Amino acid sequence: MAARFGWPLLWVRPGGVPATTRDELKRLQPQRVIAIGGDELITPETYGQLEEMAGSTLERLGNDDGAVTSGAILRAFPPEDRTIVHVTHSESPGRTIFSLVAAASGRSIAVCDADSAPDELVTPLADLGPTVLRFHGTEEEWSADVVDELRSRTGATVEFAGRGGPMALAAGMWEDAEPGGRVIVAGWAAVELLTSSVAAVHTGSPLLFFSSDRVPNAVQKVLRRLQPREIVLSGTMDALPPEVRRPLGGFVVSDADQAPSAPR
Repeated sequence: MAARFGWPLLWVRPGGVPATTRDELKRLQPQRVIAIGGDELITPETYGQLEEMAGSTLERLGNDDGAVTSGAILRAFPPEDRTIVHVTHSESPGRTIFSLVAAASGRSIAVCDADSAPDELVTPLADLGPTVLRFHGTEEEWSADVVDELRSRTGATVEFAGRGGPMALAAGMWEDAEPGGRVIVAGWAAVELLTSSVAAVHTGSPLLFFSSDRVPNAVQKVLRRLQPREIVLSGTMDALPPEVRRPLGGFVVSDADQAPSAPR
């Protein structure tokens, strides 16, 4: 949602508002602040702190059930492109990358359990009236009852996008990207990936990620084609250690002499 609308995305902890978020809210002076999630994700104390900072501009969407929250977002912020809605299950390791795929194409994503779909999600999804529901994962990963219910309630055609993992999916998104620009490389943690996804869509910068201590061949192939002038690392030192940063630097090409330089 933040990526599609070009909105900033800020984070809070369940038990408090970090100083960086406080500073950014003060700087931005937003006309509207939306808190996503229920009391387990944003405790009443934390919500109270946000109210003190945001005043009447603060509103809350969803609860601690990801599927219910997903439905609330679909209802409040329907996408311009309603032809395809991406559907991922809440335990999928690639759900964050599927959010990037949806946002980059101006579409929405629905999140539900693989074996159940609450009416709070199904009804707004049906109201959206998509032509295609693109389920991420293989057909075997989804309950037939869930697939049938979503198909019958929406009238949409069902597709399964089960080939390739999330790393390969992200790498394959940038075939049309022009060489010589900026590339974002993110750590595997959800906070890093979601923040980087918003930045990637806002700026049009390709986003790549991997979870190992080396740069996989699929990522190397994309970096060689893109010939980036800049690589922005999004993640902790543990997520992107020196043994990863050093080889990444070899893919950065300077404007002056085409010589490799270091990522920042």
